Amino acid sequence: MAPRWLEGLDLLGAATGLRAAVVPHYDNAEGGTHDTRFCYMGERRLRKLEATLPEGAFVLGVSMKKLEARRTALLLTLFVTFTIFAFVTIAAIYLMVRSAMRPVTAVTEAAEAISMGEGLETSIKTDATNEIGQLTRAVERLRISMKAAMSRLGGQ
Repeated sequence: MAPRWLEGLDLLGAATGLRAAVVPHYDNAEGGTHDTRFCYMGERRLRKLEATLPEGAFVLGVSMKKLEARRTALLLTLFVTFTIFAFVTIAAIYLMVRSAMRPVTAVTEAAEAISMGEGLETSIKTDATNEIGQLTRAVERLRISMKAAMSRLGGQ
């Protein structure tokens, strides 16, 4: 199949207004003394393509080596960005869970001490109005009741 210009595939022209045939090539010195820019198409096919280009159109050579280097850099940047995002997200979740669990841990420790008959003199205070606050106030009422019961038992 001979190279040719297809009007419907003029994506570069639609995006930039430039009418160009994009031809990938290698930037290398492997050719020694001869031109290596034709390595994908060959010089004969490139000349045929150039002859069929519409007025004002040109051939744009794209270096595959540079394209691959930019692709690698982009992938590395994406990997680093997503890794940082993942660490920040995990750290934020950890801090939020730890913050939410702190009152639960305090109530649990207070209930453990009360169940052993210890900590009856230490008041449990909270300003929370959620379920943890309700639980804390219930444990405080239990502490007060246990303290009163222990003093009645000790007074007999």
